[in-house]
Amino acid sequence: MNEELENVTEEVSEVESANVKQQFTTVTTFSKYLALALFITLPFIGGWIGYHYAPEKVAEVEKVVIQEVEHKDLSNGLDTETLKVSDKSASESMAAGEIVLPNGSSLENYISNHQYLKYFKKRDSGELEETVDLSQGANGELKSIGFGCEKDDKYYYQDGMIVTETSYAIPAGEYSGHFANDGSSVYVLRGPCYKTNFDSNTFEDLGSLYSKDKNGLYKVTYKSIDKVIGVDVSSARPLDSDWLIDKNNVYFRSSVMKDIDIETFESVGAFYKDKANIYYDNVGARATEPKNISGPDPETFGYIENVYYYDKDYVYISYYENLKVIDGVAVESFEYLGTCGCVEKSCGYYIKDANGVYCGSEKMEADPNSFEYLGNYNANPGGMPMVDGVAKDGKCVYLGNKKVLDESNQCVTPELCSADDEFVNCGIE
Repeated sequence: MNEELENVTEEVSEVESANVKQQFTTVTTFSKYLALALFITLPFIGGWIGYHYAPEKVAEVEKVVIQEVEHKDLSNGLDTETLKVSDKSASESMAAGEIVLPNGSSLENYISNHQYLKYFKKRDSGELEETVDLSQGANGELKSIGFGCEKDDKYYYQDGMIVTETSYAIPAGEYSGHFANDGSSVYVLRGPCYKTNFDSNTFEDLGSLYSKDKNGLYKVTYKSIDKVIGVDVSSARPLDSDWLIDKNNVYFRSSVMKDIDIETFESVGAFYKDKANIYYDNVGARATEPKNISGPDPETFGYIENVYYYDKDYVYISYYENLKVIDGVAVESFEYLGTCGCVEKSCGYYIKDANGVYCGSEKMEADPNSFEYLGNYNANPGGMPMVDGVAKDGKCVYLGNKKVLDESNQCVTPELCSADDEFVNCGIE
């Protein structure tokens, strides 16, 4: 009897399972209409999402052909194919076609690096001749710009070849100082150095790698010039290499930033802001949008100095994009003083308000009314860069955030401590 009941139960379960499966696999009129509706609507939904949430790329770029440097012969007619290095001194006789190189320089340096050329002595035939200047203007100290570009007091060179005269360089001023204009041609001087197709009569250096002429707006990169399309050239103004603004839009890495108020958009130290938001742009090479920073009040957010910021309520210290409130510091009496301590590039700074003195965000036991920053002390000469700030108040001398104590464990008298004598009377060993 029990076996029969079990068999009946199993049969009922199998039937119910089959019915459930059939409900999900049977094609009905409703399922047909549902599939049709999804087939029609999903592409429109996807398009709407893409339109509203994808970055709007309107500032496109196209490559611009660059003219090669017009190489000038610096050999003074010598046949570099047949030149030989003499093993004799410059005062001894040499065979025809031999040269004496300074300080054991190689023949390859002679041919490729013009900075040596003015030192060579030559003998084409007969007696040894006087020193010949083969460089045609290697004047003064030769300085490297980078990527094979060098300059002396008279010329810019690329791979040892004259590009243009230094007198044609456009003064840096508030901009980059990466261009020269001789009246007929414009040259890039940021390494490598080369001649361009810019219109020399209308060329303007806008800074932050941007420039313009009558034909458009450009961004100069390593060995290329990109023409920026979709931006109003007459009003375009770069804020840095990532940010560009014109009369219509604010652009971040060629993407239009939506919902930014152009009238109030500005840089604030390492940040940017408008009346409603604060932005941080050090977000990685592939990012198409800056990071939105929450916390401070955008309308009153401002830059003090170094890593310090403020709004209507607080003073902040920045750690990259992170803005940390310095508890208890009064905005109205805040004052930045100088370096408290640095290890390599990581630093803390002396600040104070009416109520206290701080090293970084750490409050010190010092009198704000008499506290005075004196300068920096190299704590590790010849080794890893380590700098401590030296300061004093009415009672003590401070090295970094610590009091300087004498042998009796008392504060060193601050009256004689000064930077004028390299802190000799400050008790610093």
